[in-house]
Amino acid sequence: MDPLPPFDSKPGPKFPIPMSTGQHAHQLQFSFSGLLSSVERYILKLQPTTSAEQVGQSTAGSPARSAKTPDPPGNRIQRENAIELSEGARRAISRSFQTAAITHLTQKIALALSLPELQDVQGVVVSGGVASNQALRTE
Repeated sequence: MDPLPPFDSKPGPKFPIPMSTGQHAHQLQFSFSGLLSSVERYILKLQPTTSAEQVGQSTAGSPARSAKTPDPPGNRIQRENAIELSEGARRAISRSFQTAAITHLTQKIALALSLPELQDVQGVVVSGGVASNQALRTE
């Protein structure tokens, strides 16, 4: 499969690097929940008529989702009137997410490798689906 051509080289939105400040900066833990929430808030802001309270409410006679009903995997933002994003906007958001996620991973790996008990480590193995990410492999 050929790689997709870039639609736009302009920088996308800046998302925060998870666990990179305060006490979390020195912890050997990964968390992407804050990054995902930042992406969701950014997307919701793209449509000013949609508020966070409207997410999950019923429209056009459709029943509202119960607070106890879990969202389907991959659909944390669930609503009838989904925001239509252009291909370029989706790619910009994806690039920005990827940049923040990779920075998070590389910072935590560097932190781990700086520990005295790991000074003799010569490399890091990345496997599985993550290993196919060319941007991460480059880092």
